[in-house]
Amino acid sequence: MFHRILCLSTLVFVTVPVSGREWTDNTGKFRVEAELQGVEDGTVLLSKADGHTLRVPLGRLCDSDRQFATKLCSVASLEFGNDNSLECTVLQTSATNVTVLYRSMVLRMPRSEVAAIKDVDFKRAPTAGRASRLADYKAVLVTAAIQPWASDLQQIPATVIDNGVLRNVPYKSFRAGRDYEINIYGDPAAPAGFEIGVRGGLLDDESAKRNCLAFICSLLRDPADREGVRGLSVEKGKNLRNGLTLEVTPPSDPDAYGGWWVSVYSEQALDSMRASDKEMESITVAGDSLKSKRSRSVSPESLGDWSSEDLQYARPPRTSQSGGSVYSGGSTGKSHGGGSVYVSGYTRKDGTYVRPHTRSAPHGGRH
Repeated sequence: MFHRILCLSTLVFVTVPVSGREWTDNTGKFRVEAELQGVEDGTVLLSKADGHTLRVPLGRLCDSDRQFATKLCSVASLEFGNDNSLECTVLQTSATNVTVLYRSMVLRMPRSEVAAIKDVDFKRAPTAGRASRLADYKAVLVTAAIQPWASDLQQIPATVIDNGVLRNVPYKSFRAGRDYEINIYGDPAAPAGFEIGVRGGLLDDESAKRNCLAFICSLLRDPADREGVRGLSVEKGKNLRNGLTLEVTPPSDPDAYGGWWVSVYSEQALDSMRASDKEMESITVAGDSLKSKRSRSVSPESLGDWSSEDLQYARPPRTSQSGGSVYSGGSTGKSHGGGSVYVSGYTRKDGTYVRPHTRSAPHGGRH
């Protein structure tokens, strides 16, 4: 968990050569470090650090790598009975729900509302050519969606944090499986950091903690960063590597919200992605202003809106013994916490955080 300290480190987030990902074949015997370029005609294009491009049939990859490449590069169309459709990335399907990534929102819709799911096209991998050592928002979600422990992936309200290193840094939050939570901080296109944690019955489950460590490693594009995470103590630990902080936080820490966490982040990047007061007013909403999903109408404009029922999954705002928010908003700017949450589909355009525009979106709902 990120430490909510008031001062920032002077570390520089150094750009280093990245390999992208470790790929494994379907026998488990062959592995290669390479960056995904795209999928063409059933063939995965992988670019190695030396500039060579490998063309690997999808069927030759192990199951998890095949799913990752397919989901990351594919575009699907959800067809509805009212002649509307939704172009998106399908993350998960079950007998009861369809979970998709639409723009920057994760939507979970009743399977009964979806008449058909049609493959549209394969596109160039959205992460191809990026110099960042961290995976982007879509890659994080696709990686989560294919994990056997991450069933029922669901975006949940992200409570505003307005003190310390994360003061007014927008983020998106997700729950998955049995008591897993994932948070992605900053610009979805180029995150400043992410974390995964466990709560409740998984706090004493060592295999769940190993799942979290392996998940974080799969999102790091520099092999040395992965080794840094593997070197962390599962009890509590912190490594600093070229401006990147790798950290394990136990549930006993005051900023752990009762969970066990493994986090990777750049304090420099977090500071550069802090939202202004004007941006915060645009991309946050007071929790007590949310309506019940039973009393609101579902329309294209409401696609991805939070309901009051969604708040049950959000982190509670931190309060003092007297009942007031302990968040002061820092030495500059006013407080935006005390129960506010970020809108689900915020993006960052030309350096400014903005709300999603959904006027042209088809029929759909969150649950």
